[in-house]
Amino acid sequence: MNPFTAGTDDLERSAREWVFSPELRDLVAISGAQIPATGTREALAWLDDFSAAEWDFRAGRERSAMRPQAFEPGVAATITTSLRELGLAGRTTPAAGAYDRMLILGGGAPACVTRPAFAAALIAGGLRVGGVAALGSDRPLIEVEREFLAELGAAGHTEADAIAAGSRAAFGVGPVHVVRAIRDEGTTRANTADTYDAWRAADPGPHGRVLIVTTEPYVPFQHFDAVRKLGLGSGCSVETIGVPAGFELSNGFQVRFTLAHCLQEVRSAIRSLRRLLAALDGDRAIADSR
Repeated sequence: MNPFTAGTDDLERSAREWVFSPELRDLVAISGAQIPATGTREALAWLDDFSAAEWDFRAGRERSAMRPQAFEPGVAATITTSLRELGLAGRTTPAAGAYDRMLILGGGAPACVTRPAFAAALIAGGLRVGGVAALGSDRPLIEVEREFLAELGAAGHTEADAIAAGSRAAFGVGPVHVVRAIRDEGTTRANTADTYDAWRAADPGPHGRVLIVTTEPYVPFQHFDAVRKLGLGSGCSVETIGVPAGFELSNGFQVRFTLAHCLQEVRSAIRSLRRLLAALDGDRAIADSR
């Protein structure tokens, strides 16, 4: 997924290869559909509508409240095979040995603990970074998230509180700059793109190379958002990696995700890539959609 850069020619080519890849074609074919042979942007618009009908298991809820899904063995095998080529699996190791900044993304409470722990392990293993920031939002934690933090001896009311607690546990006090994205009351809650904006305002740079740490299934969508917000916006080179399935905390908690979860994030990637190309075109109505 890291071939997606801020360069216009590379971006156009990479986007088309991803949209018309055999792996995405195979996922769509599970539902008896076919990606139309059109331009990349038209195909993304079609995929946006298709995935809303077929892969939106959240239906407006938080990811932790997704509807469970069961898949026949053959369908499960097709999904699993497609994930690596589409970037939802296998992007776990930094390509370089040094970066100007590392950004650890927030999310659900488990992610806010596992991602800093994974990031700290990379640095302990020799990765060099000029600074570390943990990005979170003012989204209120739900009860199950507060309970997860309590089991680790931590507390918090928002996602930003959770990523701060996770960062303290992994790095100690002080080494990580926690950035909180806040939306006006009455508007939709802050999302990944909003946290990138908040970080860029807090640490404008310039920064040559930025490494983003998320969890495997989120790599494509959060990478596309990063290219849109940080690559196009400030010209830095962005690389995104994810905590792998099976990564384990000291209390025995292991990172896990279902195939339904992964299909949901294929939809997220489709929508994020559509916004990225719209930003390249200057189409703010799509680029700024939520």
